[in-house]
Amino acid sequence: MKKVFYLFALTSLFASAAFTNVYAETKSKKIPVVVTKVSDGDTVKAVMGEEKVTIRLANIDCPEIRTNDKSLKQANKMQVKPEEVKVLGKEAQKTLKKLLDFTEGKIYFEETPEYACDGEKRLVGILYADKTNVNEYMLQNSKCRPFTCADK
Repeated sequence: MKKVFYLFALTSLFASAAFTNVYAETKSKKIPVVVTKVSDGDTVKAVMGEEKVTIRLANIDCPEIRTNDKSLKQANKMQVKPEEVKVLGKEAQKTLKKLLDFTEGKIYFEETPEYACDGEKRLVGILYADKTNVNEYMLQNSKCRPFTCADK
């Protein structure tokens, strides 16, 4: 009876490890995308396979390109005029567009649904232009700031 129990426990352990590896492999898979439009500094429209999708860059927040409630909050936080937020937003949009336009290799998307907190129907994740992490690039090269769901 002990042998059966140990055999069952060992089999369960290996099955669990195999499932974990398959899940981790699938979860971190980079999917090729074709970017069709840069909406602003942290959102793009793309084609993934045959599906049109909207992708929100995870963990960053860029200045808005339109005057709205969010841009007014950003202006207040940044202690600038709302018009300056729009200018910074358009600069961030231009920075992202330039990076993606000059990427000679492929653009990939890695979904990170654990960072989705806006309730909109868009994918949230990390975009890669060749080997460049686009999310990190935008943080370093524009007025985008780190963002978490707790910041909402």
